Amino acid sequence: MTRPGTRESKGVSMDELLRNALRMRPDRIVMGEVRGPEAETLFVAMDVGHQGTMGTLHANSAREVLLRLKSPPMNVPEDLLPLMNIIVVQHRLREGKSTVRRVMEVAEVTRMDEKVLLSDVYRWNPAKKALERTDVPSHTLEEMHEILGVTKSWINEELVRRERVLRWAVRHVSSREEFIKLVNAYYADPEGVYNVIS
Repeated sequence: MTRPGTRESKGVSMDELLRNALRMRPDRIVMGEVRGPEAETLFVAMDVGHQGTMGTLHANSAREVLLRLKSPPMNVPEDLLPLMNIIVVQHRLREGKSTVRRVMEVAEVTRMDEKVLLSDVYRWNPAKKALERTDVPSHTLEEMHEILGVTKSWINEELVRRERVLRWAVRHVSSREEFIKLVNAYYADPEGVYNVIS
């Protein structure tokens, strides 16, 4: 936990905590509320091979995420930005008398000719109140196809299965422990879990 400095002791910043965590060689890095120099440290971690890195920050769109990351106090060099695969933008919306969180866009970050590119692969459709796939080809799915050596249709079928498992979990899983158990069971036996929930 971060702590401001006092006369008696030196403070501990988010950047220092992240640097110390990296020395322990974690499999995953999840960081909430990235807003300072720790952003560059997070990207350097991605650059040296830490996979499974995730962070949150405040922005209204994927484009704004890139602008905020490049600007002070974060100062992430532009050439490191494509290390980030996906940006998920969430907003709070009023639905009836309640406020709900909705994913508004899912954008992939790529590089072409030394330029950082954003591709919106999913967008919120307010008329349908649904997140919809756009016509933009997914670079991430293309990479999965090449790296895993599976067909694109298999990847799309697997995405549908996982969506159904997650929708089932929303209705039937009430604790974090149960959810972790479900995810581990799915990784061990995807077809078995899918058949049980179907």
